[in-house]
Amino acid sequence: MGIIDPPPDERTPTIWDEHDLDAHDYALLCSYTHPEAPNLELNLVTDWYVWVFYFDDHFLEVYKRPQDRIGARQYLDRLPMFIPVDLSSQPTRWSVA
Repeated sequence: MGIIDPPPDERTPTIWDEHDLDAHDYALLCSYTHPEAPNLELNLVTDWYVWVFYFDDHFLEVYKRPQDRIGARQYLDRLPMFIPVDLSSQPTRWSVA
């Protein structure tokens, strides 16, 4: 999904690298916050935590700190593409456009 990939260009900051992702230990966090969850559900919750925390860190670095309101609005306007009612139209990769 591009979370730990190098930035596409020098203007885009690195949000996380593989070391950061490992250090966050979302699997441990989710096992603490959802101790009764079955394995498959715990994996799904962990994926959501990773996405939400990455989204927050990415949005802060790319849009909020530089005060890019136009870019932020365009970014947020694209979010419904990733939670469609018709599941056949999901994009395969998150990208900043």
